[in-house]
Amino acid sequence: MVTKAGVIGGVVLVIVAIIIGLVASSLKRLSTEEAGLQYDSIQRILKDKLYLAGLHTGPPGFRFIIFPKNYRSLAFDNIKCLNKDGLEIQLDVQFQYLAKLNGKSLKRLVMEFENHDNYKVVVMQTAEEVIHDTCSLFNVTQFQSERTRFQSSIRDTLHTRLEKDLSTSVRDVQVSDIKRPYEYETIVRDKESAKINIKVATQERPRILTAAGTKKKEAETQANITLDVAKTNARIAVAKAEAQAKAILNAYETEAQTYKEIMNNQGLTAEGLLAYLTTRAIEGANSDVNVNLDAPAKTTY
Repeated sequence: MVTKAGVIGGVVLVIVAIIIGLVASSLKRLSTEEAGLQYDSIQRILKDKLYLAGLHTGPPGFRFIIFPKNYRSLAFDNIKCLNKDGLEIQLDVQFQYLAKLNGKSLKRLVMEFENHDNYKVVVMQTAEEVIHDTCSLFNVTQFQSERTRFQSSIRDTLHTRLEKDLSTSVRDVQVSDIKRPYEYETIVRDKESAKINIKVATQERPRILTAAGTKKKEAETQANITLDVAKTNARIAVAKAEAQAKAILNAYETEAQTYKEIMNNQGLTAEGLLAYLTTRAIEGANSDVNVNLDAPAKTTY
């Protein structure tokens, strides 16, 4: 049988349980890296008071819409953009962002984007647009020679855009691993190689010219030596030929003078001289000589 006291005790327990539940639903904790605004999910009211780390009370069933208290990093890996020359460039870009932590600014972001995840998507889209716009202002050479200015340009433009539109600050923009098209890289390497070859050739030119000049002088000297030897040999050959010709001429002149004296001393005609020479030749021969002569003339008939 249920007594009145038992009923009252049960009601009290229920009330206590309800109170404990309401108290528990009215307490929420924020960590040291979080900041948030209270949202009354029953009455659908978003307050503009900013809450930081700690245990906080609020209407039963409320919740915090949380944003980071410290800077968060975003990164783009191999993001592609067209530079001023119309070439496709691949970049790795990292930066840090932080929404302004005051009640009114944060409430505006929550009213517009609902939560931090949606807000983060818009931050990334804005950053990507800024990267593309800034990329189009620099040519290929400037990406290497003016990388610091390129980074600063992204940071300044992104900070201006996010601060104006999203009450967000930006810092520590880093651009790394700039990749140009493979064909362009090949052309650049070939061009650099050609420059080095030209430089080497320019440096080697005096040595090569000197070596060529030396070889030319050696060839000219050898040619002069060969020409002098040829001229000397020619003079010797001419002198020998002239001496031989003179000796032969002297021999014939002497022999002719001798035959003339014989003809004069012996009173011979030319035919007689020939007969005399024939006789002497036959006489001086060491072997028999056969001569085809007509028979002597007959003295009687």
